[in-house]
Amino acid sequence: MSRQITGGNFQDSAGNLLDGGYMTFRLNTDVKVTGSNIQIQAGRVVTVPLGSGGSISGTVSLWPNSLLSPASVYIVKVYDANGVLAWNNQMTIPAGSGAFDIGTWIPSNL
Repeated sequence: MSRQITGGNFQDSAGNLLDGGYMTFRLNTDVKVTGSNIQIQAGRVVTVPLGSGGSISGTVSLWPNSLLSPASVYIVKVYDANGVLAWNNQMTIPAGSGAFDIGTWIPSNL
């Protein structure tokens, strides 16, 4: 089951909130959702608008990585309102109930 993602509070390097920016999610490899016939190509990009406070605007749901085979990560990029890249990392969406606040992510080194 997919999981709603919320939050963010993304900022640029100067600490400005990315109001009006956007983020993209792309899997690093083709995957199949465990226990289903759903397949997702690595080239598929999900674009998510950022609203007030640099947080996700609207309702967005993605598949938790633990439900995807083979093992995968999301390549996540965050842009300001002018389309300038402000954040780039490999992240996972954990399984669980309820929404997941991506503002709790701890970035890894690319």
